[in-house]
Amino acid sequence: MQIQSHIIINFLSLALIFFASCTPRPQVQEASGTVQVQVADTDENQVYQLKVVNLEGITDLSTVSGQFAQFYFSPGAQENSLKGMAPKAQFIRTQSFFVPTDVISLQMSTMYYHLQNLARLDQIAGAEGVNQGPRAVGLETQVDDTNETTRRNNAFYNGQTDSMMFVPFDRQDLPISLNAGIIAHEHFHSLFFKILLKPALKAKKINSDLSKFSHVLIEPLPAPIVLIEPAIEPNAADPLTAQEVQLFNEILLRGLNEGLADFWAWLYTNDNEFMKYSLPRFKNERSLGLTENSKGRFETKNFILSRVQSAIQEEAQPRAQLTQYSYTIGTAYARFLRQWVQLQIQSDEARLKLSKDISAHSISLKKIEKENKADAARFVVEFIRNLYLKIEKLESNQLLLPEQLFLELTEVDSLKKFNFSNDKSTCLFLKSYLDFSQKPEALQCETVATDE
Repeated sequence: MQIQSHIIINFLSLALIFFASCTPRPQVQEASGTVQVQVADTDENQVYQLKVVNLEGITDLSTVSGQFAQFYFSPGAQENSLKGMAPKAQFIRTQSFFVPTDVISLQMSTMYYHLQNLARLDQIAGAEGVNQGPRAVGLETQVDDTNETTRRNNAFYNGQTDSMMFVPFDRQDLPISLNAGIIAHEHFHSLFFKILLKPALKAKKINSDLSKFSHVLIEPLPAPIVLIEPAIEPNAADPLTAQEVQLFNEILLRGLNEGLADFWAWLYTNDNEFMKYSLPRFKNERSLGLTENSKGRFETKNFILSRVQSAIQEEAQPRAQLTQYSYTIGTAYARFLRQWVQLQIQSDEARLKLSKDISAHSISLKKIEKENKADAARFVVEFIRNLYLKIEKLESNQLLLPEQLFLELTEVDSLKKFNFSNDKSTCLFLKSYLDFSQKPEALQCETVATDE
């Protein structure tokens, strides 16, 4: 469905003006606990509109702070945390709920609502406690960088300060800070950082200047995720240079982080094209819809090595040139996982129709979808944990496996643990990726039951 985002923004602005003009301003200082507030979110047709929701754990509505978020306006950083003033939110009250009367207040209320929901998703996924306390969020963050794409119309997660930051947005589209999918994407980066990257740093398996480490949504800052430099003399059985191994593993980790973050955004929003509302030029390349031509295809070891070697030979700063490529790597994983979930849903629906258990027929399709998404979220968190264990044992001249995610889904224990079906169509879909990675022996589908 095509959406003209500037019309949405105008609608939101007019609605705010209407409410502000027809009701008096209340005192918001006394509002705490569970508070009903109007936020921006999508309806069933993926159209952004205003709706009234419950914000939980509010301690101060005038700054929209509480259990799930603490906001800073144009913050700086000091001693591994954000520093700065909390923006003052402006509300008026109707008979039963509060209405933000400016865009900043709407952004704060909307983000608090999504971070509240994403905390529940973390709990479902088995990542409860990974993020502690209210999430630090910087609004109108000023980034000292010459790259205009970094300084405007972007968002990123910063590991040093454990914060999500949103830079000024000057387009006529939906502000990134109101985009549920992008908020979920950035939230996921905190999970990947804390489960995998942070302990790997502590174990000295990867190096990075944490003061510069960040994941930016579109074009990341060229701050490296650097695996410990391999031995200068490469192993005779592995004629790769130290730089090639280092860049290969770095860019694969970046790709996984970005792809899994996009998948997390889909789990949360159920929207294949969540980018289009704020950054429409990325609609197609970051869409999670899987075409027939791209099915079974991903960036294999040979593809990634080829890009790494070309960048080393042709670029003065190969890492910076490879950074954007990480999104190409990641999108293939995101599309695979979304289609995997869709196949799981279809398999469960087919079994439900064939079931002779009358009580099974009362299970709604929405419940089937919800349960399969929960299983997929748990799988992703477990995959990240397992990937860290592999990095922990990685020798200095070894490459990470781009097909590792697919290999984990061939394990019987994983299928059982996450309630994944292994019918013929699902098996053949997974096998197409393993065949593409030249590992056809990893999975056989001949003995798998057909979908009947």
